[in-house]
Amino acid sequence: MEQNELFEDAMPTNYIQPGWHKIRAELMAQGFSSNLLDMLYGKARIWAGHEKWIVFRRNSGGCQYFYQQTDGKFKTSSADMSCGCFSVGDGYCKKIAVVEYPLDAIAYHQLNRDTLVMATGCTVSLRYAMRSINNLADYDFAVAFMDDFARNNEHKEMLITHPNIRRIAPPKGKRWIDMLKNI
Repeated sequence: MEQNELFEDAMPTNYIQPGWHKIRAELMAQGFSSNLLDMLYGKARIWAGHEKWIVFRRNSGGCQYFYQQTDGKFKTSSADMSCGCFSVGDGYCKKIAVVEYPLDAIAYHQLNRDTLVMATGCTVSLRYAMRSINNLADYDFAVAFMDDFARNNEHKEMLITHPNIRRIAPPKGKRWIDMLKNI
């Protein structure tokens, strides 16, 4: 079966958004799994605004928009700040990680399929993400933000009230998307 046939069969209807093929191809060129992208698209969690925009639906319905820059990387453009996290993964996972951006959530989940990954979108605090999880102590919880001073300080503050929170990060100056190229 050709890849386009698999892609067409994964969609809930025969309608494919204008621009989705281009966005999908560019994400796959960055290392994203076609199956994971198709699953998210089929569930209307990710879609193309047009050929340059990706839209992510957050858990409570709001959206965060990304656009493609000339260097091929996607950058945050605007966000509905009141609508919670974007998440990817099985809700029955016993591992949870919090990242900043939806594309990093998808990349981290692709690297760690047994983990529910929540992206704050830089508009929702880590505390908010933690409050949205019932019985936090029952989970292996990790803060997976990029490795920099501000994010490391936020983790240190959280350790005061939640000493079991692990801190993991991609190598300094990298994002989880960059790690896809290593697999």
